[in-house]
Amino acid sequence: MSISKEDIEAINKKNQRFIFVLGPPGCGKNTQSQKIVNEFKYSKLRMRELVKREIEQDTELGKAAKENYEKRELLPKELAVAILLKGISEIKEKGILIEGFPRTVEQALYFEQNVKPINLIINVTASHDECMKRMVERTKFISDEFTPERFDAKYEKYQNE
Repeated sequence: MSISKEDIEAINKKNQRFIFVLGPPGCGKNTQSQKIVNEFKYSKLRMRELVKREIEQDTELGKAAKENYEKRELLPKELAVAILLKGISEIKEKGILIEGFPRTVEQALYFEQNVKPINLIINVTASHDECMKRMVERTKFISDEFTPERFDAKYEKYQNE
């Protein structure tokens, strides 16, 4: 996946500001993100939702992302940035909060080298036990797929990224 110069020029022409919010599953990213969005009147993009949309719409980006998701692998930096830029291109507001990107240093560097410098990344933290407690509460209402083992694997993967 390559990013076109036209895509980058269109993004930079809007002169948008980005806040990136990261953190392990269950740490409170969404809660903190919503406070920022409300306070500063930013639009919000969730990387997970952008990827899910591409997969559901069976786009070329979605087909590539689906392969990684089925293997439970992170998206390659080029693919992640291409999907993110597609989402950014749909937003007119000057401020955008982006939740769940970058997941790796490589993704961050690729974004900076190919799009624009990253000004602010907020890393939301919480202990393993607190994240686990929140995930148990959250998932008992929406999914029966949650297991402590799956959570531990996701939490550990996040810590090692």
